[in-house]
Amino acid sequence: MSLLEKVNDIYKSKLKTSEAALNFIKERGLDLELVKEFEIGFSADDCLKDLKRETLYSLGLVNKSGEENNKNRLMFPIRDEFDRLVGFNGRSLDAGKLEGKYRLSPEYAGFFKSQLLYNFHRAKNEIKKANNVYVVEGVLDAIAMHQSGIKNVVCVLGTDISRYQVELLSKYTRNFTLVYDGDMTGFKKTIKSAHQIKLVMEQIDPTFNSKERIRVLMLPEGKDPGDYFHEKAELISIVNNPKTGLEFIETKFQIDEKYKRVFQRKDEDISEKKVPK
Repeated sequence: MSLLEKVNDIYKSKLKTSEAALNFIKERGLDLELVKEFEIGFSADDCLKDLKRETLYSLGLVNKSGEENNKNRLMFPIRDEFDRLVGFNGRSLDAGKLEGKYRLSPEYAGFFKSQLLYNFHRAKNEIKKANNVYVVEGVLDAIAMHQSGIKNVVCVLGTDISRYQVELLSKYTRNFTLVYDGDMTGFKKTIKSAHQIKLVMEQIDPTFNSKERIRVLMLPEGKDPGDYFHEKAELISIVNNPKTGLEFIETKFQIDEKYKRVFQRKDEDISEKKVPK
């Protein structure tokens, strides 16, 4: 067993004894079976104290001072496409904390988020079967979709989708559905990610039609999939009504003029640089 797997076992055992972590899980509405399936754990104070600090540092689990990077956080293990544990994403229990809410394993530990997709090892066969992939921003977004029965979902760990990730997904499907946050940041990421998918896929397959193969789910302003643990039916309704890129943009324009102003300042879009009137 690798050291990362040992650490993962420690985190999972600590979750069972953390009242704060268990309350967070209960309040969010996570199914306990999924907590087990997704190996969610908790990094309690000094839970890694019996392990060698030098090795922990090389794996990105402690900082140079020997302090644990993710203490008092929910821990989400991240596995590569071959189911190998390669790092963690730690989530603060503080609902109001925006800066530093999530903390990924650092790149000095050989963890490159642009080359990983959370849940891909679990979802890849479902993606192939459905011939479609749902792409979300956060780990809780992916788990919420999964809990609602949508298992062909991956998470880009809060970044814009990379060329490597698109190429990896293209081995299983040519159809992409973006499910980003229903706010300005999510709008910008949707535009940029759709443009990236279009560019990469057109190189892979010159017949790729982005208007047909890239879809967007329209979430209410300020909402993300992780807000729907208690509202499965509402999330399924959103999933059953995907929009084309143009429809998504036009709808956002109708919601608020601010989206049009931001869009018109962009050099790239998902409607071939045609701004809807």
